Amino acid sequence: MITYHNDKIKSKLLEIDSESKLQDFYDAAVNDINRYSIGCVNSCGGNHIIHGYYFRKVKLPFGIFRLRIMRLKCKDCGVTHAILLSDLVPYTSIPLAVQVEIIRKQSSKNGLKLILDCHPEICECEIYNVILRYRNHWQERLNTFRISLGNLNTLVISCFSNYLVQFMQVKMTPNILYTFNHIA
Repeated sequence: MITYHNDKIKSKLLEIDSESKLQDFYDAAVNDINRYSIGCVNSCGGNHIIHGYYFRKVKLPFGIFRLRIMRLKCKDCGVTHAILLSDLVPYTSIPLAVQVEIIRKQSSKNGLKLILDCHPEICECEIYNVILRYRNHWQERLNTFRISLGNLNTLVISCFSNYLVQFMQVKMTPNILYTFNHIA
């Protein structure tokens, strides 16, 4: 898996209000990537070709949308990699920003109600799953390296630096962070 982190596109995902806009947003971001400069989880040279696509659902404030995800194949070892934006958490349909919002509001008196009101696409059991995953698998990890939930860019980079996976990633499968820093 390859997670693409680009600071110029981070904050726009939750504003998308249609499936076609979501796909255009993803495609524009993925087109920024130089496939030949990405490494492989097997430490190969990073000689990737487009292998195919698959669909996944993304739960955004304006609805649940299907997104066609690109898969690359390493020509050296044959391993395939899905390309996800860093605001999409692998193996879950709830975006990173929403999961962090759930974690932040979990202890407040009306936190659950606020989340359900702001994100009608997410059901109560999904909120509890996010909270449990955080408490059981991520809270101690963040505390160990003093990683804050305050800044999503720092959170993403810190989790990859220390754990080689995206924050709140369900399965601990190998994941490569590909970064692009936009200079205004």
